[in-house]
Amino acid sequence: NYMKKITTYINSKLIKKIVNELQKIGLDEIKVTEYQVQIEQDTCIEIYCGSIWVNKVKQIFNEVTIDEEWNEKIFFVEDINFNDNESLFNQSK
Repeated sequence: NYMKKITTYINSKLIKKIVNELQKIGLDEIKVTEYQVQIEQDTCIEIYCGSIWVNKVKQIFNEVTIDEEWNEKIFFVEDINFNDNESLFNQSK
C-alpha cells in the first residue's frame, strides 16, 4: 500500500483539537510526541493518510492554529511504503 506521512510541529495546547478534527474526517493513524523546547512545550505530530488527504490536513492545521503561531513551512510530506503485515509506526525490521 502507498501512503503519505505528514510531519509538523504545533503548540501542545492545540493537540486535542487537531486530533479531534482529523478524526472527524476519518484519519486516525496519528502519532503524537511531546517534548520541552525552551519555555514552551511543542508537539511533533505525524499523520498517515492517502495522498488525497494532504491538502485537507493542511487546511485543518491552518484553521485550528489561526490565532496561534504555526510555521506552515514545517509541514513535511513524504511517501511511505509498507506491507499489510507491517505497522505504520514501526517502519524498521
